[in-house]
Amino acid sequence: MKTIYKSLAIVALAIGITSCSEDTTIEEFTQETQLKSYSLSRDVDGSYTLDHSQSDGISSSIMSTDNGSEVLLNEGYSRKASKSTVSPLMNGDIKVEFISENEIKIPGISIFDSKTSSTASSKEIDYVKSYKISYLEDGSYQLDYTLADNYTPTYEYNEELERHQIRLEKGIANSKNSFSKNFLKFEGQKLNIVFVRNVITTTLQSRRRSNTTIVEPPEVNAY
Repeated sequence: MKTIYKSLAIVALAIGITSCSEDTTIEEFTQETQLKSYSLSRDVDGSYTLDHSQSDGISSSIMSTDNGSEVLLNEGYSRKASKSTVSPLMNGDIKVEFISENEIKIPGISIFDSKTSSTASSKEIDYVKSYKISYLEDGSYQLDYTLADNYTPTYEYNEELERHQIRLEKGIANSKNSFSKNFLKFEGQKLNIVFVRNVITTTLQSRRRSNTTIVEPPEVNAY
C-alpha cells in the first residue's frame, strides 16, 4: 500500500512540475513576442515614420518625450500593425524606446541624423537620400537605403571602434542606387552602423595631403 501511495505522489509531483513548466514557457513566449517587428524610416522629404507589428491581444500607444519617442505595449485589443509619425529631437536626432508592462527588455533604437564633421572640404550633400532600418522577427536588422547618384557602398567591420561601416565611394552600381544589408545583433551587445567616406585633407604646416575617414549621417544604434 505504501508503494502505491508513493507512486501516486511521484506522478502528482511530475504533473505539477510539468504544469508549472508549461505555464512558465507560455508566459515567457507571450512576453517575448509582444513586439514582433518594427521599422524606422526617413523619406527623401526628411519625415520619419515608425511601423511596428505586435502580437494578438497586445495594444500599443506612442508618446513623445524630451528624450525621444516611447512606444508602450500593454495587453488589450489593437490592430496587429501600427504606423506613426516620429518627431526628431531638438538636434535632429531620433530615439525610439519600447516599454513593456511586464518589463521584458525590447531593443530600442537611436539614429544620429545630423552632420557632425567639421572638415573644411566637406560639402553639405545628402549622401544617403533615404533609409529604413527594420528589426525582424528573427532578431536581425535589415537596412534599406538609397544613395546619391554615382555612389556605391562597400561593407566592413571596424574592430577597434566595434562598429559596422558602410564606406561610400564614387562609382556606378549597375545603374541603381538602392541597396540592402542584413546585420546581426548579439544579446547584451550594441549594434552600431555608420556610413563613412574618405576625404583628402592638407595640413598647412607640412603641406602634406592625407586621407581622412569621416562619418556621414545617419548613424544607427540598436541597444
